[in-house]
Amino acid sequence: MKQENEENTPASGGIKGTTLFQSNAVLSTDALAWRGASDTRIPLVFVTPQTLPLPAARTQSAALFINMAPVPAMAQGWLAVKEWHTPTQSVAHEPACVCCVNPAGVGRVLASLAQERARGVCEFFTNLYVVCAASLMEDVRKTLEKDNISNSLYGIKNKKNNLLCY
Repeated sequence: MKQENEENTPASGGIKGTTLFQSNAVLSTDALAWRGASDTRIPLVFVTPQTLPLPAARTQSAALFINMAPVPAMAQGWLAVKEWHTPTQSVAHEPACVCCVNPAGVGRVLASLAQERARGVCEFFTNLYVVCAASLMEDVRKTLEKDNISNSLYGIKNKKNNLLCY
């Protein structure tokens, strides 16, 4: 017995037209990876004090200095400059633990910088450079990876270039 729709089945070439599945998926599953010009988040670039861009290349960018106070030459040319120092106590629990979270953590500093940018408190920057020692980069990245607010506002642009590969 023939089914009613048997004559209208698709050819062996498969179903044509739109499908329920995504056909152009981004290959990276890393939530922090910046995905290019179509990504609306602010690109986050990790650098060390030795690999800072020249002042002429800083004109559209802001900088966050971690565990260091920038000397005038390091602070020159940025649209906004922030400093953040890691907490001195050791954390025994998960990074998001209520009793251990530093109220002025790096994720909150990044969120406040994005708010200042949106409100016009600082100049509108298109990139944010995180300046820290190479030994801190992976720890900062892991902390930001667990921070949903940072994930929604920033994407790491140079993951393969600066010690951030898996």
